[in-house]
Amino acid sequence: MDATLSSLVGRIQDIKGSLSSLMMKLEKDQAQWPVLLDSFATLSGQVNMLLKQLKSDKAPALHSRVVWPCNLSNKGDEELEKVTEGRIPVFHHEVVPDYLRTKLDLDLERQQQEMEAEGDKLTPEAAKLQINQLNERAGQILATISQYRENWGAVQTW
Repeated sequence: MDATLSSLVGRIQDIKGSLSSLMMKLEKDQAQWPVLLDSFATLSGQVNMLLKQLKSDKAPALHSRVVWPCNLSNKGDEELEKVTEGRIPVFHHEVVPDYLRTKLDLDLERQQQEMEAEGDKLTPEAAKLQINQLNERAGQILATISQYRENWGAVQTW
């Protein structure tokens, strides 16, 4: 179990490093399209490797393990803050349900079920009509943007 967890932590740290590298590129506006595609391909590969490792027969069934908070406190915990890199300064009764949640919030789950039910009621003809209307509207928006871009270029060349 310890070896599996340390291996998972290593893979997650690799993913975290790739994400932070991508974020730095985006913040510094150094992200050209090929660079973004490479970064996303790297992230995709890393996530797939993590999922394969989780589904592996060699990995113990982590889904059957229970995480139980043993120490709740309203006081700040420097060790917890250090381990979570400043994301969780206090672990108390108000935040535990959010951090240890395994299901969607009940309101979100209800909204999702309502949207799925609404989508199930839609006939294929009505769906095709909505798709065509959306594509038409998107085309109009793109034409408007192109027009403004051309006008902006003409204004800039004064």
